[in-house]
Amino acid sequence: MYLLYVVIGVLFLVNGITHLFSGQASLAVHYFLLLLFSHVIVSELYLKKPFGRNIYLLATILLVVDGIYQFFIERSIFAGIIGLFFGFSLWQSHQRLKR
Repeated sequence: MYLLYVVIGVLFLVNGITHLFSGQASLAVHYFLLLLFSHVIVSELYLKKPFGRNIYLLATILLVVDGIYQFFIERSIFAGIIGLFFGFSLWQSHQRLKR
């Protein structure tokens, strides 16, 4: 599973760089935020070194804002759902670290 997260993270990085240089900046930011999500999850679950709670909160806010942006501005329902779902997942991790 660790290898799967790493491969997905590399794919997000490559897609983000590709879309950044092709002129689709909002989609590039979306992929970079998904890369941030996969990096935070890998460091928490597999490396057993979670980031501080503020990083989880910041990533949650960024992913939720990106999800709303993808829904209403870009009209990409799938990207919006993914952003909101991953934001909710990080918020749950933030709540778990709070205890």
